[in-house]
Amino acid sequence: MKREKHNLIGTKAFRKGSYSTVIMVVIIAIVIAANVMFSKLPTAARNIDVSSNNLYSIGDTTHSVLDGLKNDVEIIVIKDKESTDKRISTLLAKYADYSDHIKVTYKDPVLYPSVLTTYDTEENNIVIKCDATDKTTKVAFSDIIVTSTSYYGSTYETSFDGEGQLTKAIDYVSNENNKLIYTISGHGESDLGKNISELISKSNFNVKSVNLLVDNGIPDDCDMLICNQPTKDLADDELKLLREYMENGGKMTVVLADTTTETPNFDALMADYGISKVNGYIADTERYYGQNVYQIFPNYSSGDITGKFGSEEYTLLFGSLGLKVEKTDGVTVDEFLTTSNKGAAVVGENDYTEGKYTLAAAATKDESRFTVFGSASIIDDEFTSYYTNLMNLQVFMNSITSNFDDVSNISIDSISLQTTYNTIANGSGIGAIFIGIIPVALLILGFLRWFGRRKL
Repeated sequence: MKREKHNLIGTKAFRKGSYSTVIMVVIIAIVIAANVMFSKLPTAARNIDVSSNNLYSIGDTTHSVLDGLKNDVEIIVIKDKESTDKRISTLLAKYADYSDHIKVTYKDPVLYPSVLTTYDTEENNIVIKCDATDKTTKVAFSDIIVTSTSYYGSTYETSFDGEGQLTKAIDYVSNENNKLIYTISGHGESDLGKNISELISKSNFNVKSVNLLVDNGIPDDCDMLICNQPTKDLADDELKLLREYMENGGKMTVVLADTTTETPNFDALMADYGISKVNGYIADTERYYGQNVYQIFPNYSSGDITGKFGSEEYTLLFGSLGLKVEKTDGVTVDEFLTTSNKGAAVVGENDYTEGKYTLAAAATKDESRFTVFGSASIIDDEFTSYYTNLMNLQVFMNSITSNFDDVSNISIDSISLQTTYNTIANGSGIGAIFIGIIPVALLILGFLRWFGRRKL
């Protein structure tokens, strides 16, 4: 019996089995060690965003805001962490991992009911605060995960605005001062659309309205004026007020209206910066969309408004008025949207003048800056909602933020949560491959391998 046992231990099968056991033990040890090391990694390294729309990632704009933080920002989630939507908690962890100035805590209002009164909030809200600036703001879960109601009454998710809302809030509480924009009224102006208003708000501009005559001039706290599509001219007193404002370093943007009304005072204000309107609508026979030469893809300048856009990032303008820029002492002009050399100002069927035309320009004189857009389609809600991949709104936002050295365009678009289906024109061939040919090939390969091992 002893000899048989000794012979068994010394057999080739025993040695082979022992070797396999050692290998298995080593592999298990490596897996355990790797698992422990992996658990110690920051969330950003452990949770790799493989979503098709980068739902769990923070982009360059957020990186820029976080890199510029000088004060600590605390983010308090008014919710039990385990029941918080994982999309929100994962994104918050990315912020905390990226910057040492960001601290994220969770407060369950069931366990800590006083938190609701302390921060004047309710459950399913996020409080963002900075003690150094003594500023606090709140973001509701419903502002991050946006829902809509179907025709039949059911609720479904439409978009995820986590990065946009959180980065806006962090930038707001960490900055000492936020800029105030006044929109001019009293001349038949149009309201700013919903789309551009949301982006302006995300960049932490506050917006108010002012009637220069009724409100006794331009408020002292005005950082910038916007006049959107005026259909009537300025009064002489208003022109005087605006000239004084601009002479003292004012910032103003005008979006021209499609109107035949004469506006000599507006024209005089533009002329102070070497800009005048061209008769007719602008067409471009080289850079146009579809079959409509009045729908123009403008060329960009290399200035601070459009200089960072790539060759595949397009702006589309429709029915634009043309601008003419003349050299004026002390004025520097960035013609940041222009036609090609095959542009034309069209007054009538046989009445047009060919050439290169300016569609938007920003003129700087000393500390003042005057910006003019020739087409309302740059911010039109219907237009920008239909062509969602265009840079129209970003161009307008850049034209605003470029007025200020201490303001960046932190507008971040929300991410669609709508299901996108891939449509294959003719999927029968592909279906046959995956449903029939590949499974059968695997079965045959498995049988041949089994039959070959059986003969050994």
